[in-house]
Amino acid sequence: MGTHRKTWSKSEKLAVISKAKAEGVLEASRHHEVSTTSICKWLDKVESIGESSLEGLHAPELRRENKKLIAENKQLKEMNADKELKIMLMERLLKKKKKVTYHGREDQLAREFIEGGHPQDTVLRQFDDTKEYLLLQTATRH
Repeated sequence: MGTHRKTWSKSEKLAVISKAKAEGVLEASRHHEVSTTSICKWLDKVESIGESSLEGLHAPELRRENKKLIAENKQLKEMNADKELKIMLMERLLKKKKKVTYHGREDQLAREFIEGGHPQDTVLRQFDDTKEYLLLQTATRH
C-alpha cells in the first residue's frame, strides 16, 4: 500500500518555518513531523519570493486555469487570423483597383481566398467590410 502525503496549508508552513528559524530545521522537522528537505524548500521560497509562494495551487485549480487560458488563446488566434485575412484582402483589392475597375474582379478574388483554404464565412464577412471601406474611401476622394 502507498503512503498518504500530507498537504500543508500556508499557515502550517509558516508555523514550521517560524520554528525552524527559532530552534533550527531539525527541531522543527521532529516537532511538526515534516521532512527537513520540505522545510528547506519552504525557507528558500519564502526568502526568494515571499510568503505568497507557499500558497500552492492544487491540480483541479491548475486544470481549470489551463483550460481557461487555452480557450482564451484560441479566441485570440481566431481574432488575429480574421484581422490578417482582412489586411490581405485589402492589400489585394487595392492592387487590383489600381489595375482593373470592372465589376466581378472582387468576386474572383474572394473565390481565390476560399479555394486557398480560408473559411468561406470569414472571407465573405471580411470581404464585405473591405468593399464597404474601399467604397467609402473612393467616395471621399471625389
